Amino acid sequence: MKSVKSPKTAAPKTVKRAPKQTAASLTNEADQLILENIMALTRELQALSKAVDDHVQKTASIANHVIAMESVLAEVVSLTGLDMVKVNNRIRAKVATASAQPGASNMAIDIAASIASPVPRI
Repeated sequence: MKSVKSPKTAAPKTVKRAPKQTAASLTNEADQLILENIMALTRELQALSKAVDDHVQKTASIANHVIAMESVLAEVVSLTGLDMVKVNNRIRAKVATASAQPGASNMAIDIAASIASPVPRI
C-alpha cells in the first residue's frame, strides 16, 4: 500500500496590524513627553543657576579688589599729593578714545575725585 501525500497548502498569513492607540495610551505618551521636557528644563535651569552663582562670586571678588586698590591709592595720594587737573585730563583723553558720547568721562572723573578726597569714605 502506497501512502498518499496530501497537497501542500500554504498556511494562512496573518497580517499584523498596528495596535490601535487609545485615548489613554495617547495621554500616557503626552505625559511622558511633558515629563521629559520638564526634566530637560530642570537640568538647563540648574546649569544656569550654577553659572549665575559663579559670576556673582567673580563679581564680588572684583569688587573687593577694586575697594582694596582704591584704599591703597587713597593712602598714597594723601602722602604724595595729586594734581587733579592732570588726572582729569588723562581720564578725558582715555575715555575719548573709547567713547564718542559727550560726558562719558564724568563718572570716571567723579570716582577719581572720590579716591583723591581727604575725606574718609565709608
